[in-house]
Amino acid sequence: MLHEYKPWKLRDGLPTSSRNLVISAGMGTTGTHGVMTALENLGMHGYHWQNSRASANEHANKSKLPDFVVPLLDKLGSNVSFNECYKTVESFDFSQLPSNVDYVSDSPFTEMFLDLYMQFPGAKVVLTTRHQAQP
Repeated sequence: MLHEYKPWKLRDGLPTSSRNLVISAGMGTTGTHGVMTALENLGMHGYHWQNSRASANEHANKSKLPDFVVPLLDKLGSNVSFNECYKTVESFDFSQLPSNVDYVSDSPFTEMFLDLYMQFPGAKVVLTTRHQAQP
């Protein structure tokens, strides 16, 4: 079923954090693994999808997602309406990211970049891209 696109909107009232988070905002297969490796080599700890090399990935040995986002993704994966999915993301408190996380990279953070960035307004952003595949 196709749904009408609902544009992202600025929301007031959500908590913010002054932490110096690094957000790798590129989609998967655009070099996010290389960004993760560089950040880890600089001594940072963070999340990168299900990658066991990302040092804050308490979940990686089980090939699972970070514990922090499991409640959000469980809700989105359940049989809820399209509008309920939006409400779930719009009300999620990203500012409660665990204190051992210095960076986030790849899914699900890329897809929720604007929501995450609004709660970390001082974050540094690394955007990786990739040329479109040739036919």
